[in-house]
Amino acid sequence: MPDDDKPRTPEKFGQGWSGGRGLGPAPGSTTYEGAAPPGMSRDDERIYEAVLEALTREPGIDASAIQIQVSDGAVTLSGRAPDAAAVARAGDLAERAAGSRDVANRIVVG
Repeated sequence: MPDDDKPRTPEKFGQGWSGGRGLGPAPGSTTYEGAAPPGMSRDDERIYEAVLEALTREPGIDASAIQIQVSDGAVTLSGRAPDAAAVARAGDLAERAAGSRDVANRIVVG
């Protein structure tokens, strides 16, 4: 979680490189959308913001019940979700967030 109390604004999310894990296009795809240049990485604050935005935009997830921590690109999710599908979806969204390298999904159903 960020140390400062600055408000998060949507325009901050679109800055910088497009993110991704640099894995190239998905099988059967011809697009490189989200592929980063070799050696590029996002800072933890930007990854946090990307995960937070993804979770808050997902209709089936109550983002206010989930805590996000990011350290060296590794995302840890904790908190509660209403069902296993929401837990899995939150983990999927964190994995797809630009710059995330690993996700530890510690969200529990309840």
